[in-house]
Amino acid sequence: MTSIPTRWLLLAVSVVVIEAVAFAVFGVIELLHLDTSRPEVALTSGLFFLLWAVFLMFFSWRLSRLESWARPPLVMAQLIQVAVAFSWGGLSWAVVALLISAVLVLVGIFHPASIAAIESAESD
Repeated sequence: MTSIPTRWLLLAVSVVVIEAVAFAVFGVIELLHLDTSRPEVALTSGLFFLLWAVFLMFFSWRLSRLESWARPPLVMAQLIQVAVAFSWGGLSWAVVALLISAVLVLVGIFHPASIAAIESAESD
């Protein structure tokens, strides 16, 4: 018998996929707006956001397959996101979006049903 992801884990994975798409879009926008005076800034930040999106997509896909090794990188990514949100000061829509999505992912990943599903899949 194979285990299936719980609703909580699917919520976490879905939010991470949305984050990944947002970072990919932001990366493409950065690459499309190369400034002739400082092209290296747009190039490196655009590539960084695209690679970050790939990172998030890959680990969310593996977590959706109940592979426990994919959980720590996603937790780390969410904690970085919380730190970035707080470093911006103020309370803009971007800060709120970063905080809410990070909390949803962390709750979904650490929900007891999610942990039980991952442990059950590991024992199969």
